Amino acid sequence: MKGLLDTHTFLWFDAERARLSPAARAFCEDTSNTLLVSVASLWELQIKVNNGKITLRDPLAVIVRDQLQNGVTFLPVEAAHVSCRCSTKTPRAHLRERPNHYCNRYRGRRDAVVGGRRGGGVCARCERALVSADWRRTMSYVLEAVLASPDVFSPRPAWWNAETRLVSLPQNIVLLPLTEVLYDRWLADGISADNASIYAPELTRLPLAIGDALCELSKRGMVVYVEADYFGGVGDQCAVVWQGGVSVMFPARRTGNAINEALARLGVRAAPPLDSFDTVGLGRFRHTEDWVSVVEPETV
Repeated sequence: MKGLLDTHTFLWFDAERARLSPAARAFCEDTSNTLLVSVASLWELQIKVNNGKITLRDPLAVIVRDQLQNGVTFLPVEAAHVSCRCSTKTPRAHLRERPNHYCNRYRGRRDAVVGGRRGGGVCARCERALVSADWRRTMSYVLEAVLASPDVFSPRPAWWNAETRLVSLPQNIVLLPLTEVLYDRWLADGISADNASIYAPELTRLPLAIGDALCELSKRGMVVYVEADYFGGVGDQCAVVWQGGVSVMFPARRTGNAINEALARLGVRAAPPLDSFDTVGLGRFRHTEDWVSVVEPETV
């Protein structure tokens, strides 16, 4: 069987095999299996090393050398999956999709199993489970979204399009996930330029034009934008809050509390022992793109 390794498995199989689940370790050590790694996963690792989000015991080149000796095969990234956004501030924008999306492409096209984003890995052909669902807790967490009361989006703002989704959350809040498809639609519609400036240096993904639009939208009611990017429990988060057309909480990175502070401003009341983040269910999915799976597209 073919197995597509996620970034954690790739690192742990090299030097920390005790951290692998028994099923994952047995699969990786079975020499009859083929182990695959997307080069996009290496990009993700190198970007996070450069940003100081993770520290590797050995240089990535050494780890790659060791994994080649372990029999791992590295899959190339195809040109069709890459866009040219060279002058943008964030390395991640060089990719049309996130690294985990490349992995899903390879999984389907090569009949490989992979540590799944919604639980255990599943073979694309026979649907046989590979690893236990607790792998989900070891993967990354990424969120880029707008939060507000439902009334703020009625009537629909001018930048609304067929790719926009609203997800209902507890305490009369809706979440608008800023997916890659939505960013691409804004680009195609001329709302956000390809190499647009980021709204604030503390943020990594919010284009200036969209940030200004959210600020204008806040004249209807409070609007919150949140970013979170964690890998193996290490990472950061950021939030900005607008009300009445002005920023009332300017973007500032904090050690894990920016989103809770923004939610408190939005009126969320935490239900102990849960904090505001868990009270409204922001941990329901681990990647921004997953949120669109729970809502149907609107007719625009």
